[in-house]
Amino acid sequence: MKNTPVNIIVKMIALSALAAVLLALTFVPTQAQLKVLQAEQEKQALKAVLPQAADFEPVTGDQVDADGEPIVLYFRGVDSSGNIVGYAFRNTQRCTGVS
Repeated sequence: MKNTPVNIIVKMIALSALAAVLLALTFVPTQAQLKVLQAEQEKQALKAVLPQAADFEPVTGDQVDADGEPIVLYFRGVDSSGNIVGYAFRNTQRCTGVS
């Protein structure tokens, strides 16, 4: 088969389609793992701001994000007995705390 412009274009389209399929197959699991890692990092940041808190309860508003999840306004830090020990607010990508 000759390397005519039509053959080259067909080969490039096939290669591009294969690359798109491979990218799509890796995107979904990568995004799921990314969300898990972001949640772990957020928990570590909250613990750094309010080390006396045993757990953090997200407080949400009426608005939802692009995924349909409620937007977290702030976190309520509670001790092991459920008593409030402070609050943590998001400041762009960081958490700040108030005790």
